[in-house]
Amino acid sequence: KYTELEKKHNIKDSQDVVRLHKEGTITEEEREGTIIMDLLDDIYRNRDIDDYARAYARPAVVYQAYRQYGMRGLKTQVIYVLNNLRSWRGPEAKRIKARLKRFTKR
Repeated sequence: KYTELEKKHNIKDSQDVVRLHKEGTITEEEREGTIIMDLLDDIYRNRDIDDYARAYARPAVVYQAYRQYGMRGLKTQVIYVLNNLRSWRGPEAKRIKARLKRFTKR
């Protein structure tokens, strides 16, 4: 999907990432980045979310930020997305926004 890492290890979902991390195949940073990119992809695919938030969560934009600036670039994209998710409500929104906020604090 997003990275050479996912292609190399045939990562299909978050469970694959957790398994690879437990095996010691990928680092904590790689695990975290992949999970965050999956959340951003979910936001991008959700048509009920603000178009500006979706534009910042677009896979090509996220991937470019990550490739150019690493985790710092990914955190910047997450901040942009969060700033545009203020009107998104509900249990799923609360859970995802909390997870993204924790990521920006690291």
